[in-house]
Amino acid sequence: HEALLHIQLGQVESAVALYDDTIGPRAVKDGGNFPLSDASALLMRLHLQGVNVEDRARELTAHWEKHNDDFVSLFYDGHNCFNTLLADDKVANAKLIDNMRDFINDNRTGWNKE
Repeated sequence: HEALLHIQLGQVESAVALYDDTIGPRAVKDGGNFPLSDASALLMRLHLQGVNVEDRARELTAHWEKHNDDFVSLFYDGHNCFNTLLADDKVANAKLIDNMRDFINDNRTGWNKE
């Protein structure tokens, strides 16, 4: 949340430094959905501020790939999806969308299908 405060205050460079020094490396080291979603969300906010985040997003995409078949929640899948777009990785994005379609169309039951 500190990075978001920096963005709100117009201190975009400080938010980028927090990503580069702490948030990004922790997400990559951990590799779980939660830290990857945090890092991706910050990259989206930085992108909306005009920061070129493509290389940073590309690094996260490599770690998101192991979750492409998890479909834990739309929240995480959505962060994975927009991260592939930030990385300008249309192949990874198309594969993720195809995997989601296959998962939805499967004959499974339960709350996550609806």
